[in-house]
This record gives sequence, structure tokens and C-alpha cells, in this order.
Amino acid sequence: MFGFGDPTKKLLKLINKCAINPEYFKQSIDKINKLVDGGADVNIQSESMQHFMELAFVHADFESIKKYIDFGADLNDTYYNSNPLLRAALNAECDKIVPYLVEKHNANVNYVHPEGVWGNALNCVCTSSHVDEPARTSTLLFLLNNGADYNLKVILEFEEDEISFKEMVNSASYSDKEDIIETFNRFLNSKSQ
Repeated sequence: MFGFGDPTKKLLKLINKCAINPEYFKQSIDKINKLVDGGADVNIQSESMQHFMELAFVHADFESIKKYIDFGADLNDTYYNSNPLLRAALNAECDKIVPYLVEKHNANVNYVHPEGVWGNALNCVCTSSHVDEPARTSTLLFLLNNGADYNLKVILEFEEDEISFKEMVNSASYSDKEDIIETFNRFLNSKSQ
């Protein structure tokens, strides 16, 4: 299946380590990029069924992600409860990656995985611990201005009933997320004028 020194086999070994410790991905980005440049298959899965691109969309930098897409990453693939746009919305550089996927690759801003618990990209960007306030605000506005449906009802992890992004923002659980509330209200006000 793999030849001696095969870059895909080496990438698979790295991905198996990254699936156990996602921080290892960031530490290994130079090795990963060399393997991809050497012809490694960017659409491989780890032994635990974690996709390389699933890890990449959350942990890689923007330039690396663009490279993986150029090398044939399957942007229509669905990962466990997710897809590339939902994963990209969790990335620290979501303010660059999300617009790139939407504008250059026609990613669906309202995608919800049929078995998912992540909601849509609006939910992901607002709940990610990897995203700082400026990136979250920029990405949130981008998604809203590009048709993300804030009334779309989704079932989120730890929720019993379907809830829309608008309802979520207005709930007590979001009372401490002032940047999200302010950005969303500013968007709504701009639409009513």
C-alpha cells in the first residue's frame, strides 16, 4: 500500500499522534507541510477515524490550510458531526479561513451536519475557545452579511430543544458574551435601517 519513505505513511503516523494530542499538530506544522509538499495525501484518516483536514481546519494556520486545499483537500467531506466550514469557524484564524472558504470555494454558511451537535458556523465561531474577540467579531459579521440564517433552529450539544442563534444570543447563557451580543445587535440594527 505505501512505499518505503512514503510521505502519506509518514503523515499518517503524525496524524495518529495529533489525534491523541491536538497541540502536537501545531508543533509539527513544518514537518506536516514538508510531507504535503512531498505528495502526502491530505484526505487521509487516522486510525481513530479522525481526518487530517479535520485537525488542520482547527489547528493549522491560514497559509497551510490554503496549501492543503490546493493539494486536493476534499471540501465536501463531512467529519464526525462537522464539515470544513464548521471546523474553520473554530480556528484562531477564522477571520481569514471562513471568508476564504465562502468566497473562493462556495462553502454553505448555513450548513448543519445531519447528526451534528455543533449547530452552524455562527454557533461554532461564538463557542470556540481558540478564537479571540476581534477574530470572532469579524467572522460573525462576515457570516451574517453573507446570509447566515440566525433564525435557523439547530440542536446543540447539552441542549434538549432546537434553538436558533438569535435565541441563543438572547439567552441567559450568553449574558457574559458582550462582544457577541453587541455585534449581533449592531448587525440587526443595520438591517432595520
